[in-house]
Amino acid sequence: GLNFFFSLIGSIIYVVGSVLFIPQLNSIVTGIQIFIVGSVVIVLSQSWKLWRIVAVKDGSSVYIKWKMLLLDSPGSFVDSFALLGGIFYLIGSVLFLPQYDTSDDATFIAAVWFQVGGLLFFFSGLALGVRFFFTENY
Repeated sequence: GLNFFFSLIGSIIYVVGSVLFIPQLNSIVTGIQIFIVGSVVIVLSQSWKLWRIVAVKDGSSVYIKWKMLLLDSPGSFVDSFALLGGIFYLIGSVLFLPQYDTSDDATFIAAVWFQVGGLLFFFSGLALGVRFFFTENY
C-alpha cells in the first residue's frame, strides 16, 4: 500500500528531474535538486519495506531477524537493490550540484556513483522478474 505509493511518487519525481536535464530547458540544477528529493523518497520507502520484513514484534519489544529476508529472497533482493540504487543516486546527485561539481574529476566521480546506482536499479528489476516469473511470491 503506502510503500508502493511512495515508491511510485519517488519514481515520478525521478522522471520530472530527468526531463529537466534536457539542456534546452536550462534547468539542470533544478533537475538535480528534484532528483535528490526523489532519491530521498525512494531510500525512505525501500528502507521502510526492508524494516517491515526484518522487524519482528514480540510483545512490547521489536527484534531484528535477518533470516526473515530469506522467506522471500527475490523480493528482498528487489527491495535491497532498489534501496542501494537510491542511495547511490542520492550521493551522485549531490555530487553533481555546482558547489561540488567543480572539475572534470569531480564530474567523473559523480557519474560513477550515478552509474552504479543505475546498475543497482537494473539488478532490482532483474530480481523482480525472477520473483514474478520463477516464484510464487508475487
